Amino acid sequence: MTGLSASPWDGPHGSASWLRPPAVLRTLIVGAGQAGQALARDLRDNEQYGLRLVAVLDPEIVLRADGGALAGASRIVRGPQAVAAQASTFSRLGLSNQFVLVNGNIGLVSRRSDGRLFAVLGFTIAGGKIVEIDILADPERLSRLDLSAIES
Repeated sequence: MTGLSASPWDGPHGSASWLRPPAVLRTLIVGAGQAGQALARDLRDNEQYGLRLVAVLDPEIVLRADGGALAGASRIVRGPQAVAAQASTFSRLGLSNQFVLVNGNIGLVSRRSDGRLFAVLGFTIAGGKIVEIDILADPERLSRLDLSAIES
């Protein structure tokens, strides 16, 4: 089990005194065995920790990305550490995300900083854990989507 949080604790000289941690850190639990489930319950029940649980990845999670003709964009990623690493990579792209329903499940529409559509993600959740993530990033298929219902 590994807990991941985005937190700039150390200053330029190894001192944390120059920077206060944010009021609440978004936290992802990677690997959701019994210890992960206990940690998730503890985080939900104790706001004083300053950690907000955003997701628990199932130990058998599978991420499927369909990038169409984009070289190297289509892939299958298995396991919580590999999926978390993939998510960390994409979090650096400066994308904006909007929650939507994808085939009746929770999902995201992800856009580049200029507003162009980057990807649509669908999540399958079972037993309180994310068990599958499906990503459509194929530009040709994305161009055929009708997103008028969510655009203002």
